[in-house]
Amino acid sequence: PNTVFSIGSVGRATAWSMSRNGLNSYEMEGTALKHYTLSEAWNLNTRTLTSFFSIDIGYGVAVEWNPDGTKCFIAGENGLKQYNAPTPYSLSGITQAYNLPRSNVAGFRWSADGKYFYVASSDNGDIQQYATSTDWSLSGAPLNDTFSTGSPECKTMFLDSTETKLYVLT
Repeated sequence: PNTVFSIGSVGRATAWSMSRNGLNSYEMEGTALKHYTLSEAWNLNTRTLTSFFSIDIGYGVAVEWNPDGTKCFIAGENGLKQYNAPTPYSLSGITQAYNLPRSNVAGFRWSADGKYFYVASSDNGDIQQYATSTDWSLSGAPLNDTFSTGSPECKTMFLDSTETKLYVLT
């Protein structure tokens, strides 16, 4: 890369993400989610704090959006929540659509097509794959498979672009 940006407050950010259009960034600090807008796509030097949102599922570990920005997914150490966003990629006015209680959540990822989501466990290092009945919805998603990382603790994970490889930080 020809440019490197430092993200968040060192030592305090527990999760960070950006919208697919590069005009929004989200920084989780404990149970507070901060939303920033960027006046220039992908340039963090142009970001402005827009809003705060408090979560009630423990420390935040992941923030994800569906492709059109109308659904926000927040993972905390005590579960996952799905919110509907009346304005794409905005936390303003979001309403809870679904709650999936879980314990020891360490990470969360969607497949690119929204047909599967993955939950990492901080207590045994397992990754659980859920198959959705409706794309980009936590509701009614049964457990599809469990993968062992071989480590007692998982911190986060990433899928490659072909979704055939899962990278895990332990």
